[in-house]
Amino acid sequence: MMGGCTLLGFLLNPSASEKSVPAVFPLAEYKDKSVYLLVCASTGSGTDVDVPQLLSRAIAKDLQQKVKIRQENIFQSSFAAAQTPFTWSRAEQEARQAKAAFLLYVEIIEYELIALHQKNYYMGKLTARALLLNTQTGQAVWPAAQGGQLVRAAVDFEKNGRSEILWRLTTAVTHCIVREFYNCPKPAYWSADEVKSLDSLMENMD
Repeated sequence: MMGGCTLLGFLLNPSASEKSVPAVFPLAEYKDKSVYLLVCASTGSGTDVDVPQLLSRAIAKDLQQKVKIRQENIFQSSFAAAQTPFTWSRAEQEARQAKAAFLLYVEIIEYELIALHQKNYYMGKLTARALLLNTQTGQAVWPAAQGGQLVRAAVDFEKNGRSEILWRLTTAVTHCIVREFYNCPKPAYWSADEVKSLDSLMENMD
């Protein structure tokens, strides 16, 4: 009898490949709501002019594919492409005018891209701060810590040119943000190019 119960328990328990890391904020449960996406670069970050727009597009794509928010419910702010000074009041106002339920704000605070001696060889890093706001209450719903969630990505060596290293950096940062909004399969939780903190490693050891 014990052997049968043990076998039954084994069959019912998900394998490691089937387990998921629970969403920190279940945005996937609000997939019928709209999201106002704002990506900008902080003054002094040295960010190339095309990077905010590339990151914005990557995040919007992941929100569609992984969180299942419809394309028409994702509004990408003009801040992502324009050299307009950022203000919270204007960002919230634009989000409300768009009738978005949430404002996802992503600020690039550190950026570096270095061309190595060989042609098309690069190394680089990208650090962003992200915050999800409920536009009706004006309160942050993710993360719990004040000041937003820091996300870091770094590539030590890329031989296929600038476009490839930017794809890797923006994809890694995007994944580290969007994975917090749905039950992410455990094998896919980590990105190869993210810079892991000790706290995040300890939290996900189990």
